[in-house]
Amino acid sequence: RALLSAFAQDVTTARYADDAALDDYCARSAAPVGHLVLQLFGGDTPAQRQRSDAICIALQRVNFLQDVAIDWAKGRVYLPAAALATEGLDAEAVGEAVQAGRASPALRAVIAAQAALAGRLLESGRDLVSDVPTRLGWEVRLVCAGGARILERLQRGGHDPVARRPTLGRSDAWALLRLALR
Repeated sequence: RALLSAFAQDVTTARYADDAALDDYCARSAAPVGHLVLQLFGGDTPAQRQRSDAICIALQRVNFLQDVAIDWAKGRVYLPAAALATEGLDAEAVGEAVQAGRASPALRAVIAAQAALAGRLLESGRDLVSDVPTRLGWEVRLVCAGGARILERLQRGGHDPVARRPTLGRSDAWALLRLALR
């Protein structure tokens, strides 16, 4: 039901007022996937759910940051209006960045703050790896490492996913292993 609710919201909502509204959407669009995986592995305690939710919401937010330009082309902005307003911006600033092929310093500041928030969320769920079966623990480690690596790439690119969308490739294998083992 949560997923269906999020799918229905996709049809009617293209902008989010604040972090709470975006997290609510992510709690229905991403977190249920984590719940299903926990159930498949025989888990799903309240503590596991809380950490899984943090990871899933963080990964969804990382994806939104990675896809700022792609989402704009689809008529969507996942940078909360309140976050944009802290830098004197609105959703149209995203369109201007896409048109210019690069984000303004103010938009990069918003993206950096949103990336920091996603990183904290991701980190807050990492203890899930020790509370699930070994195989799932390794999968969680690697998924978290992928999200952390995208955040690293985003930072190295000056928090400008419009100019260069952060992606992962073969050259990231050692970095992913490093992040998974920390």
